[in-house]
Amino acid sequence: MFDRTLQIAVAGLVDKTRLRVDFQLEFQAEPIIASLSDEQNTTSYRVVQELINNAMKHSQANRVILEVGQDGEAGIYIRYADNGKGMATETDKEAEAGNRFGLRGIVERIRMIDGELEIRSALGQGVVIHCSIPIQANRSDLTI
Repeated sequence: MFDRTLQIAVAGLVDKTRLRVDFQLEFQAEPIIASLSDEQNTTSYRVVQELINNAMKHSQANRVILEVGQDGEAGIYIRYADNGKGMATETDKEAEAGNRFGLRGIVERIRMIDGELEIRSALGQGVVIHCSIPIQANRSDLTI
């Protein structure tokens, strides 16, 4: 049995977003076999939502790719890539993460659920963001 809650929610968001953006938005959902907690589902959805918002506001991209799925037993992944203006240096990326509420919010949300975030970019070469979220036992499933 697959937990399709996250994929269904993100697919709906992508469909609505496609109606109001001037870039190509591609979405790929791979099966998530693990049962995600409500916090993991909500946080993952909010991260995707903010990635899309950042693309609309800052990227100047004509193509954005989003992928959501499960990486074996390791956890859930959210991958984002665009062909927009990018960021020039590590210092710029740190400044973006520290000064732009959207990117900073993504970093904080991922950390709240013990996840990891990697940002790769170069000026004029777009942005690639990879979020990894560990699979955790659903607290409501735990017994004492």
